[in-house]
Formats: sequence, C-alpha cells, structure tokens
Amino acid sequence: MNLGWLSKLSAVERKTFFAAFGGLALDSMDTTIYALVTPALIATLSLSRPDAGILASSSLIGTALGGWVAGIAADRFGRVRVLQFTILLVAVSTFAAAFADGFWYLLVARAVQGMGYGGEAAVGAVLVAEVVSAGMRGRVAAAIQSGYAVGNALSVALFPVIFGWLSQDMAWRVFFAIGILPALLVFFVTASCRNPRSSSRRRHSAPPRRRTTSGPYSPVSICSRRWSQPSSPQARSAQPM
Repeated sequence: MNLGWLSKLSAVERKTFFAAFGGLALDSMDTTIYALVTPALIATLSLSRPDAGILASSSLIGTALGGWVAGIAADRFGRVRVLQFTILLVAVSTFAAAFADGFWYLLVARAVQGMGYGGEAAVGAVLVAEVVSAGMRGRVAAAIQSGYAVGNALSVALFPVIFGWLSQDMAWRVFFAIGILPALLVFFVTASCRNPRSSSRRRHSAPPRRRTTSGPYSPVSICSRRWSQPSSPQARSAQPM
C-alpha cells in the first residue's frame, strides 16, 4: 500500500518516526490532562486560582529545564536511552498525580512531568534529524509536531467519557492514572530504535592516523618534485640537454 512519503522511508527511519510521533502524542495527552481537570482539582483539593496558575507555571519551567538537561544527557548516554527515560518520566509523574492530596504534591509532579516532556520533545527531534535522510527530514520532522495535536485530541475525547461515568472526586484520579500508558511506548522504542551516535563514538575513540612524513608520497617529496619540475614549455626548452 502506497502511503506517500511514508512509504519512501527505510524500515529504521519509519520506526524512528513512529517512536518520536507516539512519544510526543502520548506525552501531550498527559500534559493536557492537567488543564482539563483543573476545575475538579480546585473543588476537591481546595486549591485556589493562584495555586492553579503556579502549577501551570511549574510545568513550563520544568519543560525548559528538561530540554537543556536532556540534550546534555543525550550526548553523554545516547539518544535512544534518554528518549526512553523522558517518556517514562512523563508517564510515571502523571500516574503519581492520581494520588495527590494537596498543592505541594501536585507541584512536584507537575514540574517533573514538564521536565520529561521538554526532554522528550528535544531528544526526539534530534534523533529523527540524525536517522532520517536529508531529503525526507523536513516532512518527517513537521509530521512529528502534529503529534501534539493528536495528544490533545485524545485527552479531550477521554474527558467526557471518564467524567460522565465517574464522580468528580474519582474521575480526575482515574484520568491521571491513564497517563501511565506512554510507558508502554518504551518497549516499542527499545525494539525499534537504535542509537545513531554509537558508531560515531567508536570512530572518535579510535587513535588518530599518523601522517606519513617520508617516502615518495609524503608532503615533502611531493613539494620537492613540484618545484624541481619546470613550470612552462619555454623553461623546459631552456634547460641544457
């Protein structure tokens, strides 16, 4: 079946695309849950509106910090390993929020979730840029960004179902508990993606080759032959026989 440009990707490129797309989509679903359940949190945990604003800000600060830290970690430990860790960080922190009992608990969970989301978005983009060929890189990277909208749509679609069946006190906890689903994606990433920097590290760790300083093809010999030869036909005819 012809799927357009997606069919032109190699098997490794296609799996990397789905891993990055799925990670961004599911992590976006988790981050959107907070916005949807904020009224329920205010009502059941006695949060104030300034408290809700601080929770939102902590996620953004965590996202910025997570991008910086994950970028450094990806250079040190590899793209795929850090991508797995950031996906798990978002899933576990969202699931942990289901057991929140107050503002400070949610503040920590929200900040950790933001760090995971920022790291996943940054490392996933780098991984795709290194794996996908230059001719397909632009459309693949752009398509992955649509995963954010897909994740938002998933959370918005689940919201009326969960809150329609359960009471408000229980619904927001179940909604957060569903956030553990991105953790399942880690198994797909493990089986499908490979670290593009592994071979590069081996090359960089190899000892440098020594340049030849003697012999017929050394720089000294080549320059000597160049300057010893006449530069024009007139100069060659002027040489004594």
